[in-house]
Amino acid sequence: AGNQGTRGMAAVVWVVMNRIAVANDFGDTPCEVLADPGQFEPLSRPRFRAFAKAVRAGAMPQFPQPLSAQDEILQRTARLVVWQMLDGYFADDPTDGAQYFFAPAAMRALGRGMPAWVNRFRRTASIGDHVFYRPKRGG
Repeated sequence: AGNQGTRGMAAVVWVVMNRIAVANDFGDTPCEVLADPGQFEPLSRPRFRAFAKAVRAGAMPQFPQPLSAQDEILQRTARLVVWQMLDGYFADDPTDGAQYFFAPAAMRALGRGMPAWVNRFRRTASIGDHVFYRPKRGG
């Protein structure tokens, strides 16, 4: 969500937190949720695979170093967003409880169609390039 601004970054963090709130489905910590195979596309990239594998094994490895000055700015911004959330700045969940999201334009650029799960969930928000979803209630 690095190219989505602070509101978009916060929305992705809310998805992680919403997943933690669902007992036994995604993981008990942000690291477990993020490292769950197939859930967050950037962590499947070669640069992050060893990191994700170590987290799944219970380690707390150092996050890979930024490759560019822009990557460093995005990483610092993401950390700031998390700290602001802990301090209550992004206290209201803009995703309305979403546990899933995807970026339609990114999917098209990768030659992929809509995720198979889209029809099973309710769309809750559109923030930047991302569309957010949560399970349908009552059915």
